[in-house]
Amino acid sequence: MRKQIIIIPLLATTFIIAVLLTFISQNNRLNQTSGLTPTGMPSVMPSQTLKTFKSSNVMDFTVSYPSKFKVVDNIDEVDFNVNGDQISIVRNNTNYNTLDEYIKDFDSKRKLTVLDHSQLSIGGLDSVLRVVYFPEEKIKQKSYYIFVDSSAYIISTKVESLYSDLDQIAQSFRYTPN
Repeated sequence: MRKQIIIIPLLATTFIIAVLLTFISQNNRLNQTSGLTPTGMPSVMPSQTLKTFKSSNVMDFTVSYPSKFKVVDNIDEVDFNVNGDQISIVRNNTNYNTLDEYIKDFDSKRKLTVLDHSQLSIGGLDSVLRVVYFPEEKIKQKSYYIFVDSSAYIISTKVESLYSDLDQIAQSFRYTPN
């Protein structure tokens, strides 16, 4: 009788541990196959060849990008082009002290619907990821807003098939003042 009392809790504990280990194992496998890191941010695919781009002194940033893109560096905009599609980085100087003030002003001047909005930090800088829909143009756009020294960098694309490349480029963004 005493052996049964000891065996029942031991079996229950063993069962609970087995269930937890199975759950953890499946969760790790899901994260590895989804292309997301545990924080939910896109991971770099190991087979992808990356290049580093250093902007002009006016733009003051570096990013890593997939080698399939052709880069066009204009003075106030950098475009990453592939097969007629594009990811753009622009820098807007502002009179605002925060990214929230800038975005509030941006939204007040346009007709748009915010589909997704997330606060995050990129390279230690205050940042926001948004997906918006512009009904008049019938355009859906995914954009990263990065705020530094009263400037807003906007990294964006209107092409859903480029969203993972956009994520990768935006996450690699580093502010590099002279």
